[in-house]
Amino acid sequence: MPDSEKASAVLVPVSDTPTADETVRYAVDSADNNEIHFVFVVSKPRGRREGDAEEVLEKARVWADEVGTDASVRFEVLEPETYLFGPGDYAEIFAEYASENGIERVVLDPNYRVSATSPALQPLSDEIRSYDTLSVETAPIERPARRPSLLTRGGASRFTALFVLSYGFYLVLGSFLTFDLVTGGVTAAVVAVTLERVSFEASPTARRVPGLALRLAVFVPYLLREIVVANFRIAYVVLHPDLPIDPSVERFEAAVWGGAAVTTLANSITLTPGTLTVEANGRTLYVHALTQDARDGLREGALERAVRFVFYGRRALDYPKPKERQEREGDG
Repeated sequence: MPDSEKASAVLVPVSDTPTADETVRYAVDSADNNEIHFVFVVSKPRGRREGDAEEVLEKARVWADEVGTDASVRFEVLEPETYLFGPGDYAEIFAEYASENGIERVVLDPNYRVSATSPALQPLSDEIRSYDTLSVETAPIERPARRPSLLTRGGASRFTALFVLSYGFYLVLGSFLTFDLVTGGVTAAVVAVTLERVSFEASPTARRVPGLALRLAVFVPYLLREIVVANFRIAYVVLHPDLPIDPSVERFEAAVWGGAAVTTLANSITLTPGTLTVEANGRTLYVHALTQDARDGLREGALERAVRFVFYGRRALDYPKPKERQEREGDG
């Protein structure tokens, strides 16, 4: 046992990872008939993903039963009331649970994630070790983690589009001298060959690209205007003697579809002062809003509407606003 020779109850945080099954089996095998606690942390203050938790814990139950043990095994969902921003917050939740249940040992899945986007195992291990009452170890999984491939089907149209975009960007930053024309072409070709299979969700077509480019050209000035207006609003808040801020994390179900559209919306929200996209899970965005005006802006859905216009055209402008969709869900 890496951090402690003393047998004790075991805490095993679980999530949906490629190595979750082997982590569960290792924890059961190494528990020496001590009590085992499998826990799933739900880090959303609103719209909690209880379904995900129950599914993962049910899998853990099956894997534990396959190994077999005489120890007491518990499966718990931990639901903090505040948003967990990083490894330190997770470590605090684990330490509190461990203190309440007499746990001294933590076993971590080598692919355990503290967010939907990035693993942070080493910082989490370090944070847990900062609590003197806890020892921590990483399950010694021998097989490599299975990572989903990022590659998608490419083609000549993707290569051409990426080459043109890269070449144009290079020349904008450089010049039209012979040296820049040649090096820009070589650089753009390398970029296009390397990234053409991961840069587009669908192959660009001559019918779709011109309209998309035109709508994007309209969107950029609009976004810049929103950024400027939001800057003035935040400046007013900061300079106000009473500092009228009311921060919160809002769950926002975006009415856009596809990685490019969701990413554009999430980044646009982040670029606008007063709001920050802290996590994206499919079409569900978790946005930190600094003021009530910022929350109202999210519910009005002006940025969402603009992004829909870019990707889907004018026919998508009539889609209900976020607050209207929420009202309909509430009535239902």
